[in-house]
Amino acid sequence: FFQAEDGIRDYKVTGVQTCALPICLNILSGKFDRYTLTAENQNEKSGRVNSIACSASGKIYASCDLFTGIFIYEEKSNAFRKCNFSKFDLQEWRSNQITVYSMKFFSGEKLLAATNLGTYEIDFSSNHIKKLNLINHDPAKGNLVHSISVSQNHFTNEYVIGTWGNGVELVDARTNSAKSFWFLSVPPVRMGSYNIVTSAEALSDSEIFVSALGKIGRAHV
Repeated sequence: FFQAEDGIRDYKVTGVQTCALPICLNILSGKFDRYTLTAENQNEKSGRVNSIACSASGKIYASCDLFTGIFIYEEKSNAFRKCNFSKFDLQEWRSNQITVYSMKFFSGEKLLAATNLGTYEIDFSSNHIKKLNLINHDPAKGNLVHSISVSQNHFTNEYVIGTWGNGVELVDARTNSAKSFWFLSVPPVRMGSYNIVTSAEALSDSEIFVSALGKIGRAHV
């Protein structure tokens, strides 16, 4: 499974695609299969996918910018269905009204999800969800840090979180403590595009490459 912009098509797919969609390549047949995500009422569908992630057990998950929550691929029905979080231990996820922008598995069935309400560790094996303690430079919003990308510094094992307006944050998963780095210190009401981090990857234990709305820089941490 992978996400794709315009240009990769099954021969049956027509029209202009303006956002990423979930595509599966069948290596044996050499064909591409296109999938959509469906709302609870079954009438709304979307191929505009924010992120896909695969667990250690081979389960495929997807998130979408049109619908909230997380979707899981079911091989039997050859379709994605919305995950049910009603038995998980964090109330804000039970209503399934969280928009997920980026997801990655870092160990077994533990998923890290960047959302409009912050970043969460989701353990599907124990139905446990932990919210990471990110730093918000706007005190009025508390710990509601709009997160848009997740990765891991493999030199330190810290989570690397890209945020909308709060720069890049490094989180120690053991202590759930964060360090925040801004490109420039600006008042929250005038947060510049350099602090909107769409992607970040560690170069070493002290350097991280950061992509901020098309700009690329190196952060010394």
